[in-house]
Amino acid sequence: MNFKKYSKVYMLFFYFVFGAFYNHPAFAMQAGDPVPVQTQNSIVKVGQIAPALILPKAEEQNGNFDFKSGKPTVIISIHSNEYVSKLQEFQKFYEVYKNKVQFFIVTSGVRLEMESFYKKNNVTIPIIIDSTIHFIRKYNNSVPSMMITNGDGQVVYNSLIDVEVNSFAQFMGKLIAGEEPLPVMSFEPVIRQKGKSPQSIKIGEKLTKEKFKDLAGNDFEIKYYGKPTVIFFWLDISLPETLAREMSIIEESYQKNKSKVNYYTVVGAKNKDFVLKTLGEDKCTVPTLFDTGVALNYTFMFPSIVLVDAQGVFRFRPRAFDAANLQQIINESFRPYKALPEPKNAKEWAERGAFFLKEQNYQEAIDAYNKCLILDAKFYSAIIGRGDAHKSLRDSKHAYEDYTAAIKFKPEELSNYYKRAEMACDLRRFPQMLADYNKIIESDPRAIKAYLGRGNYYLNNRQTELAVADFTKAIESNPQEPEAFIKRGDSYLSMNKYAEAIADYDKAASLNPSDTRIFIGRGSAYLITGQVSKAITEFSNSIAVKSEPNSYYLRGIAYYRQGRLDLTLADFTRCIELDPYKAYGYYQRGIIHHLRQEEVEAAKDFSAAGKVSPRNGVILFALAQSLEKNQEQDKALEAYQLALEYLHEDETEKIAKAKSRVEADWDSYPEWIQ
Repeated sequence: MNFKKYSKVYMLFFYFVFGAFYNHPAFAMQAGDPVPVQTQNSIVKVGQIAPALILPKAEEQNGNFDFKSGKPTVIISIHSNEYVSKLQEFQKFYEVYKNKVQFFIVTSGVRLEMESFYKKNNVTIPIIIDSTIHFIRKYNNSVPSMMITNGDGQVVYNSLIDVEVNSFAQFMGKLIAGEEPLPVMSFEPVIRQKGKSPQSIKIGEKLTKEKFKDLAGNDFEIKYYGKPTVIFFWLDISLPETLAREMSIIEESYQKNKSKVNYYTVVGAKNKDFVLKTLGEDKCTVPTLFDTGVALNYTFMFPSIVLVDAQGVFRFRPRAFDAANLQQIINESFRPYKALPEPKNAKEWAERGAFFLKEQNYQEAIDAYNKCLILDAKFYSAIIGRGDAHKSLRDSKHAYEDYTAAIKFKPEELSNYYKRAEMACDLRRFPQMLADYNKIIESDPRAIKAYLGRGNYYLNNRQTELAVADFTKAIESNPQEPEAFIKRGDSYLSMNKYAEAIADYDKAASLNPSDTRIFIGRGSAYLITGQVSKAITEFSNSIAVKSEPNSYYLRGIAYYRQGRLDLTLADFTRCIELDPYKAYGYYQRGIIHHLRQEEVEAAKDFSAAGKVSPRNGVILFALAQSLEKNQEQDKALEAYQLALEYLHEDETEKIAKAKSRVEADWDSYPEWIQ
């Protein structure tokens, strides 16, 4: 781990800390662009013969799969219930050509459940259950992906599934006919969705009971009668500081009202130890249950609370609360529920929608706006309000459609272009996003938000010169805007212009001294340029403002540069405590344990990192080396074998060592390879 190699350190910072560059190759692509036939994640390359697909429980799946059937084969690799809309497009092709093409979905999960799920969504493409992730390990590391072979098993495409369906049909038509050259497929961004969203329970709806699981895994039924019920929904990825704040409110309310109100917290998590640890740290004694997949019926926001009254009426779903607000709705729940009067015309339905939108009851707002627009399809404020409600529910597609309709009615209203640009970005419709920002800037050359939005796109798309130009325009429009200086500093940092980056972070700090991004960016610039003590000061200042895992991680690197391994270890440990779902914290702590000759602890950390990132060859190789040093040869051999499947071809020394171990040579390469 040579942190003096500044270029490698810099990339580590930017990927882990700023997250400005995306691994998914589709990020920078726009609709209509040609799709590459293979990517860096393609293990089997175009022109190679696809090896047989080895399946778990092969006898249940009609044996292992050989691509040399004489027919072209299409395999789509996806997570269990994603990209339904794209699969429905492929389904139409499958129905026409299923006798001429072998077509499969490779996924994980329980076969009967997956078949039932796809059937409900009108997808009958045959399913291959690959619980050992053989396809991901042997064919394409990326999920989702699509691989296509000809009838002889030769790979002709191993890349994205984000293809426009007509270009896919033309490609397959040529392939079926045996014609060459094969046409290029066009990029079409996939709207990522997970089947049909559950129907949100509406305010005033009558409930009777709900099934969850207790922390021992047993069925637990909440019955909604006799007492009001407060449920606090949270996730294992909820921000620790948010959980700590809101759990303290729930705990205080629980101790005050538990004799007359039922309280539960319901967590979307699988790790019981993590849940117990969180409850202990936050001193929460409220009965806690595991979600059974019903939480989204109650709320689309996490963490959040809901309240059902003693008669089972769903009364409250506030998106934010404090102790006084929570007590107020508890008191209100003891009063009989009175339904709102039925609106009589479009205007009253629009007012009802606005009321629900203000109360953050977004589904109710959408329902009210729908009824308004049935009566008057040109009711402008209802179109905007419905778009805002869709946006709040993260339904970017329908929000985009509403803002587009609003623009048609009032093309001079620039606020709608801002809103549509944001949704266009979510939907990866980047040409439309840029067109909207351009329209705003043409109408208002000092529109700082438009420069910031467009500049962020350029920065994320690695067009850093254009990003700097836009952030500079934003600064010229408003020299007191700290965001513009922070973003231009990030851009300069990505261009290795460290003096310019530090100058911008300094200016941002004078305008907003408590923004942790300033400390992290400036500290990274200092660390890369060898000013380690200054870097430690910056990361410590960031921690003093807000305890974030990245600040501890970076300060740990700085301490390592000074040879202070005890402090490095402490900071990596704190990084892991704050975010136990990032592999790099465990991996780097494992390296420190190795340097301290604590190989048992190192192996534990590399193993934990591997569980978080099971297809990372570098992590698996480190685990294998550590197990070897612990003289656990059988486990080390297994890890070396797995590492060979994921190590990049550029990692020649690691590959050579792993191969030597697989070939029973335990004498070559005695030194640790980092």
